[in-house]
Amino acid sequence: YDAYHQLIKCIDRLWELTRLPADATDVLNQTTGQSGSLATTELAELNLTPSAARGLLQILLQDVIQSTDILAHFEILGWLLSRGLTDTAVSLNSPHLEAYLRSRLRQSPDDPDLRCLLWRHLEKRGARLEAAQVLEHLAVTPCRQLTLEARLDFAARAIVTVKAMPAAQQDLDYLHDLESRLELGQLQQQLYIELCNVLQSNIMTLSLSPSARSRGSRVGSPIVAENELHEAVFQLAHGPLLNLSEMFTDYADKFGLHESKLTLLWAADSQDVALIKAIWRDLLRQLLSFGTSPVRQLDARGSRHSPPMRGSTTTSSRRHGADNDRQRLIELALIECLSRLGHRFSVDGGLLSVKSQNFFPLREIVCILEYYAIQHKLPQAWVPTVLRDTRLPCSSNILDAYDTLLHSKDSFWRLPDVRGRLFVAFVTVIEDFLGTVSMQLPMRQRMLQIGHILDRVTGNLVDLSAESTKSVADLDVDVGKGEVHRTRTIERLRRVHDQLQRYHR
Repeated sequence: YDAYHQLIKCIDRLWELTRLPADATDVLNQTTGQSGSLATTELAELNLTPSAARGLLQILLQDVIQSTDILAHFEILGWLLSRGLTDTAVSLNSPHLEAYLRSRLRQSPDDPDLRCLLWRHLEKRGARLEAAQVLEHLAVTPCRQLTLEARLDFAARAIVTVKAMPAAQQDLDYLHDLESRLELGQLQQQLYIELCNVLQSNIMTLSLSPSARSRGSRVGSPIVAENELHEAVFQLAHGPLLNLSEMFTDYADKFGLHESKLTLLWAADSQDVALIKAIWRDLLRQLLSFGTSPVRQLDARGSRHSPPMRGSTTTSSRRHGADNDRQRLIELALIECLSRLGHRFSVDGGLLSVKSQNFFPLREIVCILEYYAIQHKLPQAWVPTVLRDTRLPCSSNILDAYDTLLHSKDSFWRLPDVRGRLFVAFVTVIEDFLGTVSMQLPMRQRMLQIGHILDRVTGNLVDLSAESTKSVADLDVDVGKGEVHRTRTIERLRRVHDQLQRYHR
């Protein structure tokens, strides 16, 4: 073993010389306590330039690798890895590299660097199936050093590696298993991102309200919740890949991650329509309540030491501006969320399938948004505008939702002003469709939607014409700029009806 030690000392010395500046002139002296062997003494006395030292080191490494001494190979490989020279370890093509790495992995099975090096070596020598198995191990095994994103990258590489094999050698069951693991991992990553956002939001809330933190420390619950969030985030990032049930129960449902709950139910092909609608209601209420947390309410109302100036025009204008900003943020959050989930739950580029309509319940969505808009006295076209800005090709589905509300037996939706508002929104959706949306659709899909919308418009025109004189009077609605009479509603419907007929011919 003394010979191996002297070899490593010699290589170490060469390595130090290679790191000298190019213009160095002095020779490094032998350190105290060295044996003064021929190799180290000669190297200390030579005035080697860094490039010459690199060349000599390369020759020495190649000479050792060409030997049949397996222990010498192990010593050199160990030295290279201790210096972080993994590329050199692979490029030297030692016939004993795999044996060395597997020996090290038996001692340190959780070392991702060693396993990555083994994968690279197997990939280089063409052992694709073994390389894929190493990548799979990196993807599914809990590891503090690897992020979830890195592990998903390993899973994707494993799939590519298997697909690169000749068709006759591919194990289709194994490939399907890898693809399933990757899909689950991607769902876990979405869960991780959403949970990180919740944690960040909680931290910001506590930082904005020191009093809330002090109160929470007395009762203990906010601190415990924050610790639970930190632990959950860590487990999702560095723990094992979970199945759908574990992700839903232990994380999405526990921490109220509504988008993740919907996505997990979609992946599980859930048929529980009532549960899906309940999650949508919670999600929309969460989005619509943006900025109404106790902390924000405290800031808006003023503190005990600085009471608001009720008679101040400046204060009133500031509040109005803050409300407008908050409303705009709500709109942007709604548009982004609806667009994201609408595209996720689309089948064949649309929302016409039964599964898509179950997971993207436009009737429930329109009902909640219109109720919110009425409560906050928002413009009559507010909901259609939000839905239009999502750029989802689902105008006919939106009209179905409004048609359902117009024919609802609920007393709230039968109120004259509410009913008039719904008709305005109904026509606005059609006008948006004719103006921009229809031009973005393929011809067949456009004609199908036009035919469906035309049927809805015709039905409502017939219903309006058949109503009694009292119902006619009840349909009048005040929109702030004058009265919109029933005749005007019918005129707008007839106008879009004529346009639809021209398109439909």
